[in-house]
Amino acid sequence: MAEGFARAYGSGLVEAASAGLYPAATVARMSRQVMLEKGIDLTGIVPRHLADADPASFDLIVNMSGEPLPGLSPPEVINWSIPDPVLGPIEEYRQARELIEKKVRELMAEIRRRSGA
Repeated sequence: MAEGFARAYGSGLVEAASAGLYPAATVARMSRQVMLEKGIDLTGIVPRHLADADPASFDLIVNMSGEPLPGLSPPEVINWSIPDPVLGPIEEYRQARELIEKKVRELMAEIRRRSGA
């Protein structure tokens, strides 16, 4: 969800990519559904492992796992506490979506302020 929002709200400002410590095989059906409710299509977004994403190539990493991220030295890391709705009812997906959207909007505003964009 965060990658979808970052692509939507940070277009022309950031290049967003998702990765996780324990990625699922596919984006959850309910994640796709609740994002479509916001007009954001997650088609083409594929879960991948953090080690496959070359974390050192990023300027900023947002950690939503609540776990320490191994071996990240150059990039700035921001930690967000986002409950994982996996296996929960759709309302938990909507709650996570709303929290992620709020955080992404705030982050994009901060990046715009920092860059003077």
